[in-house]
Amino acid sequence: MRRGRFGKVAIIGLALVLTLALTGAGFAHWSQTIYIDATVETGSVDVCFSDGISNDDGIEQDLLDCSDRNPPNVTETSYIHVDPGDNGLDPSEWQHKGEVCARYNKDVANTEVSGAPCNKTLTVTLNNSYPCYHPTVFFSIDNLGTVPVDIESIKLTQVDYVDEYGEMHVFPVDQDLVACDTWIVDADTGNVHQSSIIPDEDDFTLHLSQLGVCNQIDPAGQIGDKVCGDLDIHVLQNQYNEGRSFSFLITIVATQWNEVTHPEVEKTISLPPGTVKLKLGAYTPGTLGTYFDIILSNVPTGYSVGDGTWPGWCFDEHIYIYPGTTYDVTLYSSYDPLLPAHCQDEDWDKVNYMINHKDPLATWDDIQAAIWYFINSGAYPSDPEAASMVDDANANGDGYVPGTGDWIAVICDMGSRVQGVFIEVDP
Repeated sequence: MRRGRFGKVAIIGLALVLTLALTGAGFAHWSQTIYIDATVETGSVDVCFSDGISNDDGIEQDLLDCSDRNPPNVTETSYIHVDPGDNGLDPSEWQHKGEVCARYNKDVANTEVSGAPCNKTLTVTLNNSYPCYHPTVFFSIDNLGTVPVDIESIKLTQVDYVDEYGEMHVFPVDQDLVACDTWIVDADTGNVHQSSIIPDEDDFTLHLSQLGVCNQIDPAGQIGDKVCGDLDIHVLQNQYNEGRSFSFLITIVATQWNEVTHPEVEKTISLPPGTVKLKLGAYTPGTLGTYFDIILSNVPTGYSVGDGTWPGWCFDEHIYIYPGTTYDVTLYSSYDPLLPAHCQDEDWDKVNYMINHKDPLATWDDIQAAIWYFINSGAYPSDPEAASMVDDANANGDGYVPGTGDWIAVICDMGSRVQGVFIEVDP
């Protein structure tokens, strides 16, 4: 009986030994497979500025390779004449890619771009600048690697200026340039901010268009292995800016597409610079259930708004706007830190909250009354639905920022003598 028990124990022990041995072999093989897969999937990440062009270098019809994935540029090679009209005269407004811009009748300043091709950093230099000098820099980013990449950030990394004695002052900076936001730069201190412009201290503004965080660029050799962007530069009305030279550096930070953590960010909105046309459609109410219909025209393509009818509201009940009249308007995000003074109000966050949290029982005039309460210092609404929206916005709307799928108030500015209006936009 002892032999029989011993035989069973021995057999069980031998089985365990074999099982462990096979498990070890299996584990070793499994580990090796994961190692091989990881090596294959990593690929190479390599991005650079493939081009950088100024619209004030005296070279008309500069070519920029923009073989990106956005129509109408989906071709194997898509070179665009980015700055038609660059005859050496100084630009006086933001130039859109491929369009002519207004220019002063003088050639005093110029803008140089260096670092491309095949560098992760571009250096932009404004020579002999002056207030309201307004150059644009066009650039393309090329993916030279074997895997798709995401642009994790485009950073302003350095600001320089030359003082009246010819001495260069250099300030390291670490500021993400978010697409469609305007950044104010004080070159004398390296301070970069979005608050109100400080006269005779702040020197120029930067506005990044088209290219932003989370733009994916396909691997080298594929359609979409490049993306393009532009940087609008505006020298401010500062008495010390006459004849000054500035330079700054922008740098790409890119990561393999499946390794980027995309944070929750504010809703970004792309609006055309300059003016577009506006006239009133149906009103009190409009056909879209708002105070009136806003009809926009002459809007360039490629922005968050376009030609057509938009849901509109009034934010100044004491000034008139005339149906049938066509107005020239400038469009602003209600969160723009550079809003004209007559459009500024600390309660735009609450209005944005309200247009995204309307009382389902509220009528158009309830909503309009609530808007006037916040922006026009109107009376507290007597209607219960309007009062409910005001109370809700006061309780929950402070600091509100629209997110994905939300509406944002876009101000249509016609100057301080015409009624202030805004439209609801879902970019």
